[in-house]
Amino acid sequence: MVAGMKFCRDSVRAWEHEGVLCCVKHQPRRGARHSGLNGYAFVPPGHPWNDSHEESEAADVWGGLTYGRSFDGGTWIGFDDGHCEPCPRDMQEEVERLAHQIHVRGLVGRALAIVTMASVAAGALLAGLAIWWVAT
Repeated sequence: MVAGMKFCRDSVRAWEHEGVLCCVKHQPRRGARHSGLNGYAFVPPGHPWNDSHEESEAADVWGGLTYGRSFDGGTWIGFDDGHCEPCPRDMQEEVERLAHQIHVRGLVGRALAIVTMASVAAGALLAGLAIWWVAT
């Protein structure tokens, strides 16, 4: 089973957007006739947002993030529609905005890791050349 799929079992809708697992769930509200909707996106294992709560809090979603929980090695983050003003976008569109941010931040994180590894390798090469030069 794909990481995070168990979380989506009781979803209204589950799909993948830009490689990020997404879902929308009903959220019962006490004393209300209707349930609200919550939108979620899965931050996969190894993603920079799994290591930094502060970074994931920077996600731009309507009403802000109201949910974050580790699950299947990654983290589900999400938001709800329980605000006074209605969301200016459709719930699916808002979840996809969140998924896009996860996708882009993951790409940036991988690019930084590659640059860091290249810098370390270049530094090691230069150190090796310096030792060789001094030894000769």
